[in-house]
Amino acid sequence: MDVVADEGPTSAEALQFASLSGATVASPSKLFELARGLQVHEKSVLQEDRRLSSGEAQLVFKSEHVDADGKPLKLPSLFIVRLPIFEKSPDVYQLTARLFYRKAPAGIVFWFKLWRLDLAFGQAFAEACAKVASETALPLYVGEPEQ
Repeated sequence: MDVVADEGPTSAEALQFASLSGATVASPSKLFELARGLQVHEKSVLQEDRRLSSGEAQLVFKSEHVDADGKPLKLPSLFIVRLPIFEKSPDVYQLTARLFYRKAPAGIVFWFKLWRLDLAFGQAFAEACAKVASETALPLYVGEPEQ
């Protein structure tokens, strides 16, 4: 898997998604910078709203992540990767990955989810089936999953 700069057809989808959601696309150098180290400070506020007449209480917990300078933490939400859908395949697809993080006691935990992987898999499968059909000149049968 290679992280790439924001270019290409799938990246256009990523940029459209980013513009609609307010997300930002990370460059490979930005991801490397995040991997090398990031300080996150958490500001937490617990507010209690109690109505004396009825005894009802409402608790509101607000958590804000800030950087080492106390400024709001701004992390990219997306990055773009190139990878083969099938192992050892020469065909490489460009996919958008959504970046998530969580502050943990031991530091920051990052993970990602590939966006619209099902569509890329469908396209790769259709291309592989077409290649098999054309190279073998035999009928192609695609089955159904067992129920």
